[in-house]
Amino acid sequence: MYWSHVRIIHLQIKRNHRVKTKTVEEKEEEKVKTIEPEVVTIYVRENLQEPFEEIAKNFQESHEDIILDVKYLKNDEMIDETINNDKNAIVFTTEDVVNEMIDEKLIEHKDTGVGMMDELVLFTKADSPDIQKTSDIDEDTRIAILNPELYEEGELSKKVFEDDEFKDVGTTDNLVLGDSVADVKQDIANNNASVGVLYLSEVEADEDYHVLKRLPRNIVEPYIYKVGIIKKEELESSTRTVYSYLLSNDSLDVFSEYGYII
Repeated sequence: MYWSHVRIIHLQIKRNHRVKTKTVEEKEEEKVKTIEPEVVTIYVRENLQEPFEEIAKNFQESHEDIILDVKYLKNDEMIDETINNDKNAIVFTTEDVVNEMIDEKLIEHKDTGVGMMDELVLFTKADSPDIQKTSDIDEDTRIAILNPELYEEGELSKKVFEDDEFKDVGTTDNLVLGDSVADVKQDIANNNASVGVLYLSEVEADEDYHVLKRLPRNIVEPYIYKVGIIKKEELESSTRTVYSYLLSNDSLDVFSEYGYII
């Protein structure tokens, strides 16, 4: 009788211990499940959307604990957004805008890095019989550019033909203005113009077009893209992780595939 009683007590203790251990494990599992991924906001210049979507997808596949909230904006919209936002964020845009944010004390210089460059180029249809080299461009050549009133790129494109190399090119009546990159490329495809001016990234991967000349710095400065951290509060490690990834080879190699210069 005594040993039976002891055996019953021993079994009861083991049963209680198992129940307790299981409850602790369940609580730990529930705790893990309730940890929310950290959200990192990134403001990206709108023309970078196509390659950046690929980069964001690659990042998410290897960082399940971080969610990217990507906003594609024009430069002026980006500046307004960063001024009015009270949270940490990352910007990926042109150097002049990052420098302006440094002047506004939104970004510290140490929290910036150079991503890549993009150069203005002259391009034609891939099978163009008339324009084989820049010396073939003359006063009768129609040239497609982005509308200077809508795009800084268009204004820079117009200035290209003020250089001595193109002194014989007439632009007063020969410029064909497009309201989008697609418009400029379509003007070349439809023979509305023989030569177009866009950034390398916008035509490099398109087999329908041929890059005639990459314009050197003495004619027009390239676009330099930079990454910067906007620090409004204590910086989370997740923000630093995203920043480092955007400057890594994994990210920049994607931009390279789209024609950007690394």
